[in-house]
Amino acid sequence: MPSSFADGGNLIGHMSSRLALAALSALILYFAFHAFAGEQGLGAWSDLQSDIADLERKKARLEAERDRLVGDITRLDPVRPDESFIEGLARRDLGYVRAGEIAVVLSSPYRSETASSSLPQ
Repeated sequence: MPSSFADGGNLIGHMSSRLALAALSALILYFAFHAFAGEQGLGAWSDLQSDIADLERKKARLEAERDRLVGDITRLDPVRPDESFIEGLARRDLGYVRAGEIAVVLSSPYRSETASSSLPQ
């Protein structure tokens, strides 16, 4: 029997090392799960990167639109107006034609987005 006491002491040490290994494994799994699927994990980071790319593209479109509008405002300067630009606006938005020109009116339920946003140069 004395040898069984010696084995029992070794058994407790062996079980505590297994328990420590299981606890460490659970801890590693916990952190690994949250690193990938957590609120601030890799999946969320990937989604944020996609959102950033979308917002940067939107920002570039808005900056181009702003630059176009600033150019249009400059062309409408009351001190030095761009007469051909103003005439183009009158033709496009108000339907003006010059004397001797023939006006052709096309009726369509759809208006081309490019035609409505492009201004004469």
